[in-house]
Amino acid sequence: MFGVLAWIGYARRMMKILGLLLLLIGGVIMLTGGGLAMLELAGIYSHALSADPLAVPEQSEQETSDAMFRWLVIGALGFPLFVAGSAMLKVGLIRKLYRKVSQRHALPLDSL
Repeated sequence: MFGVLAWIGYARRMMKILGLLLLLIGGVIMLTGGGLAMLELAGIYSHALSADPLAVPEQSEQETSDAMFRWLVIGALGFPLFVAGSAMLKVGLIRKLYRKVSQRHALPLDSL
């Protein structure tokens, strides 16, 4: 019996740790993908401002669009991890609040 209770406590701690890891990893992937996509977009405008306007650009707009889309897809792959991590953390928080409320409203054994 004690082994099962110890395992449940261990699983709850691991759920919090795993949820936090998934949240952080998913967030980093999403921010990296979005940031690099915006960097590709900024490359078009920085080249237009710094170079000769009549010169042929190094990279065409179609290539830049393809690169931006590739980075956005990579960033979108982090979204499920982010959602799963936040759900795991919220489940842990809801369970903790439920335990506190149920303990507060529980009848003492002497009143029975």
